[in-house]
Amino acid sequence: MITIQPMTKEDIDMVAHLEKDTFSSPWSYENLQESLNRDNYYFLVAKEDSMVVGYIGMYAILDEGDITNIAVNKDFRRQGIGTMLLKEMLWTAKKNNLVTVTLEVRVSNENAISLYKQQGFAIIGTRKKFYVKPEEDGYIMRYSHI
Repeated sequence: MITIQPMTKEDIDMVAHLEKDTFSSPWSYENLQESLNRDNYYFLVAKEDSMVVGYIGMYAILDEGDITNIAVNKDFRRQGIGTMLLKEMLWTAKKNNLVTVTLEVRVSNENAISLYKQQGFAIIGTRKKFYVKPEEDGYIMRYSHI
């Protein structure tokens, strides 16, 4: 059974490993640890038993949230874990009185774009050459239904 819970320092090793397996420019253990210690960052993990199988991060500035990363272990994809993480983070945004939540996504990442649209995000712009390894534009998406 998958549970969603706040990330703790004990989860950082597994999240850092998931970052390396998922992204071409992953956050380091140190980046994750530093961010976890900040009051304006929120991290949630999806766990099966004690194993982290997914996570999502968001930071808040004033009344806006920005989702930094969302990742699901490749062996656990297409099971609704990304949706669970996203819904719980949007609930976290609401509890913390955020008005909007934004994120960036590779223009070629059709699965993620579909997930975000299903949850109420809309494309509001494009960041040219936002991503590296490989270089690619990124859509800016916003959720304003909080």
